Amino acid sequence: MKRKKLFSILSVVIVMILIFCNTTTIYAGVKIRTPSTSGITRSENCIKIKWKKVNGINGYQIQYSTNKEFKKAKKITIKSKTTTSKTIKNIGNSKKYYIRIRSYKKNKGKNIYSNWSKNKVIKPIMKHCTNNNNHSIKCGNIGRWFNSRSDIETYWKNQCNALAEKWDKGEISDSEYYSKSPYGYECWSCSYCGKWTGNFKYR
Repeated sequence: MKRKKLFSILSVVIVMILIFCNTTTIYAGVKIRTPSTSGITRSENCIKIKWKKVNGINGYQIQYSTNKEFKKAKKITIKSKTTTSKTIKNIGNSKKYYIRIRSYKKNKGKNIYSNWSKNKVIKPIMKHCTNNNNHSIKCGNIGRWFNSRSDIETYWKNQCNALAEKWDKGEISDSEYYSKSPYGYECWSCSYCGKWTGNFKYR
């Protein structure tokens, strides 16, 4: 019974030591705890990161990058031990970002840093239906989107009538008329906005 109790106590101690080693950096006798993030939000062209305050330090350093290995990463140094949030601006919306934070303490004129926190992934903000290429489905060879299927029907008839009029006036040849005049079309709609596009069918 005593052996089981002793084993349980040793197991708890080992776990506590491992947690301490993973969250605390010791350099030249200086202990620096790694901050943990408490929230990351993304809005238009910016990312806001929040973290839990670390006692006994001088400030924090944030690193962010579009590369998960943090190649060509940018750093922001926060020279305040009481600050617990930072908004990073002008980063755009279309790219995925990776972000992490660490604390630092001054010691004999040098900054001693903690380990980095766990990497956090911030997904891009996806905007839909602002141009021909970001709908839920590819734009057809018609090259535009319509409010309804009947609008495509009207557009197709107008195209055919315009070419037929040029053909009647002798402005285009027979071969040009038959190659450019669509004999039909196929169409589909975007699941995001409900607009329609499609392909003209040619001979």
